[in-house]
Amino acid sequence: GKSHDSSKSFSLDDFLKWGIAKHAELVSDISSTASGESQLEKALVKMEAAWESLAFVPKEWRTSYILVGIDEIQQELDDQIVRTQAMRGSRFVKPFLKRTSTWEYTLVELQDIIDNWLKVQASWLYLEPIFRSDDIMK
Repeated sequence: GKSHDSSKSFSLDDFLKWGIAKHAELVSDISSTASGESQLEKALVKMEAAWESLAFVPKEWRTSYILVGIDEIQQELDDQIVRTQAMRGSRFVKPFLKRTSTWEYTLVELQDIIDNWLKVQASWLYLEPIFRSDDIMK
């Protein structure tokens, strides 16, 4: 190995003088790995940022509120779960494995919460008129 003063710049000619050509395959592998890791990290950052513009918007319904218009949120959830699962299969995920696994867990948990919320809401919307009827209120 060669040491290099990081405060000084260097050129391709310097690399060639240092014999980098003898290690072309290693340099190519390192470069490829670094590029793959960078792309994976950028994708994670982009996925996390996507949630900043999404919001749950409740709609007033009689005496309370219901959750509506969540198609975009569900689509984003589905897409990101598939992407994080694909990332976990990548050879470049090692430095980000914990972060990727945590993100996937968060997305799956959110999807389960929304699914359960919508099931309960559907049951409530079906049963609410029954419980509000005059016969039941007596």
